[in-house]
Amino acid sequence: MKKMNNKGFSLVELIIVIAIMAILAGALAPALIKYVAKSRRSSDVSNAQTIATGITTALSNEQAASDANDVTSWTPVTSISDGSGVFSKEVDNNVQGGVASFKIKTNKTADAGTLNKKKVSNGQFVYMLDTSTNNVQIAIEANYGGTTTELEVYPNVSSEFTE
Repeated sequence: MKKMNNKGFSLVELIIVIAIMAILAGALAPALIKYVAKSRRSSDVSNAQTIATGITTALSNEQAASDANDVTSWTPVTSISDGSGVFSKEVDNNVQGGVASFKIKTNKTADAGTLNKKKVSNGQFVYMLDTSTNNVQIAIEANYGGTTTELEVYPNVSSEFTE
């Protein structure tokens, strides 16, 4: 019998290795996607807390508090930086980079949801403000990889990720 001097992989061996890698990738991909979504959501919750803290701190300034108006319906946070009053400037000073620099970390599109029966655009922070009690609420609307649009409200944000 003649011995062959094999110095490589056969085509069958290569196909088997590729198939095993595809099976492993298919099994690990959903878990990876869930971890990425959880990370994005955590980042958005942290940003909402930063914005709320900036607004609350601005309200402790007498001039800014007298310049602030009650906001009784959900309003985009970016509208704060559009203003020219003392309140707008104070909030932008208290939030590093300014309020307009904060963006939702999801790149998924979601159906428009409702928050307290008011329409909210996807992918932004919105707020309500009661100046008499300095009560600030920040909401997040985004799709973090699940099938539903999530609405979270600061300061009552759950730290758990639910699909």
